[in-house]
Amino acid sequence: MTFPINFLMCSPDHYDVDYVINPWMEGNVHKSSRDRAVEQWQGLFQIIKEYATVELVPPQIGWPDMVFTANAGLVLGNNVVLSRFLHKERQGEEPYFKQWFESQGYTVHELPQDLSFEGAGDALLDREGRWLWAGYGFRSQLDSHSYLAKWLDIEVLSLRLVDERFYHLDTCFCPLSGGYLLYYPAAFDAYSNRLIEMRVPPEKRIAIQEADAVNFACNTVNIDSVVIMNKASDELKNRLTAVGFQVIETPLTEFLKAGGAAKCLTLRVTEPVRKPAQTPKFSVVIPAYNVSAYIADCVNSVLAQTETDFEVIVVDDGSTDDTAQIVSSFVDPRVHLVCRSNGGLATARNTGIRAAIGEFVAFLDADDRWCPEKLAAHRQALEQDPNASVSYDWSVFINKQGQLTGLSMAQTQKVITHEALLLKNYLGNGSTAVVRRSVLEQTGGFDESLRRFVDHELWVRLAFHGHHFRLVPRQLTEYRIHPASFTADTQRMLKGLEAFLAKIATYAPDSIKRLAPLAIACTHRWMARAAFVEGNYPKAYQHALQALRTSPQVLWRDQRAPITFAAIFLQAIAPKPIFNGMLQLGHRFATGWFQDRSKKNQILW
Repeated sequence: MTFPINFLMCSPDHYDVDYVINPWMEGNVHKSSRDRAVEQWQGLFQIIKEYATVELVPPQIGWPDMVFTANAGLVLGNNVVLSRFLHKERQGEEPYFKQWFESQGYTVHELPQDLSFEGAGDALLDREGRWLWAGYGFRSQLDSHSYLAKWLDIEVLSLRLVDERFYHLDTCFCPLSGGYLLYYPAAFDAYSNRLIEMRVPPEKRIAIQEADAVNFACNTVNIDSVVIMNKASDELKNRLTAVGFQVIETPLTEFLKAGGAAKCLTLRVTEPVRKPAQTPKFSVVIPAYNVSAYIADCVNSVLAQTETDFEVIVVDDGSTDDTAQIVSSFVDPRVHLVCRSNGGLATARNTGIRAAIGEFVAFLDADDRWCPEKLAAHRQALEQDPNASVSYDWSVFINKQGQLTGLSMAQTQKVITHEALLLKNYLGNGSTAVVRRSVLEQTGGFDESLRRFVDHELWVRLAFHGHHFRLVPRQLTEYRIHPASFTADTQRMLKGLEAFLAKIATYAPDSIKRLAPLAIACTHRWMARAAFVEGNYPKAYQHALQALRTSPQVLWRDQRAPITFAAIFLQAIAPKPIFNGMLQLGHRFATGWFQDRSKKNQILW
């Protein structure tokens, strides 16, 4: 060990269940055996002494729960945040714990009197020192978490407890050595579970069943590879053993009557401040599936950035070609490869987000490229506008060979609302956006139930919840058009559109009720325009008719719409020589008309 491990305990000389302040105490008032409690406490004390140093705080008459020293405070380095107990039955413990901490030379921070926080019972350090998990909902208040972040200079991840049996975080949640996590998911709300999943990879999460949870299997003392607990099922012991932990059981049933077990009876008072590795400003997430023809071009466009403070996370989503081998051949230490079984675009992106450590997460599809100034421009935009959750730029189009086509994304400058995004994805594609990592974690990332419109749905959801979008008005993304693109299969796109609208209806039903027909029409219009540019005139005609039948409003929702429909219907009735001549004339006219927007590049019309 590189540093000593010390725990604070308090002998159960005055322990009893004297009152009811949690569900475990109900029916157990004055039903605890003092002799058995002392015997069980001594058993835990002796086990811990084999692996660490144990210090003792004197017990005090009238304060039976002082034995649960986890609630004395939260220690990190030489700082301790003293507990502010919610219930008057425990508030008298505070001066005794404060006296002990001060006598040991700690700097003691005290919260306002009316702001409850119950120490390491509701605040658990990631064993790698990366962040602090903090619980709220029953004993500690959410507002206390900002004080913890400030005084301890650490990132705080807030988790909401929803099952009153698990009133403290340490009753249902235990970070373990090596980045593992032992926890009971049903004790948390959906957002908190999602946050846990975003920070802890699946292979590191050890989710337990209710039978183990009510035996306080999560209320565990972890010392390196040793875990000390009241009781665990054979299945749980096997799972812990399989990942390298030694499980030691010691009965603590007398303390369960008061709602505590091994962890509650201890406070780790040597928690060194770990100097974190330097984190990059950007994490570039590249989901990749069978893109061996393009992945090197894609990654090289990132490595050519003028902004060099980044990491590259390529998520190989079960490729059957040489994608993984190509990525592995990059010697730049900033390039990381994550391999997983095929799960789809949203799952791959979320995997990348979980691996990301940068402040900003930039998304790049594996067949696209960036211009060298991309990240520098986005960094400037997001640092200048701290209220912006997302920044995005404009795209130019390249062909399969990586050559510029002369076409570009319409350069629209528009206030982004969820209803505006519902009708048109103003971000254009999945390679233009940069998002603050904290926002992705707070909102759960991409919806993994969707196969298409994955990024589009996230933008709508963020806008619906009030997140601000910042445009970087430059062409910094090169979007590749080729048959393997998601946008090439119109039938699957239409099915994806149905799922996209159904998902948005779950949180913005009024918008969907009013705008769904127009959103469908706008999609048909887009597909008509794309088919027309590709020279697939029958498909263009089909989508144009469907757009008008679905919602005639589509004609005036976009400045380019009248030109699109006129060109498509003219092709259907005019002789080919006449049409070709008019097409060239119209092309020149459209280019001139939109040159202020397109910076003298042709528009996909």
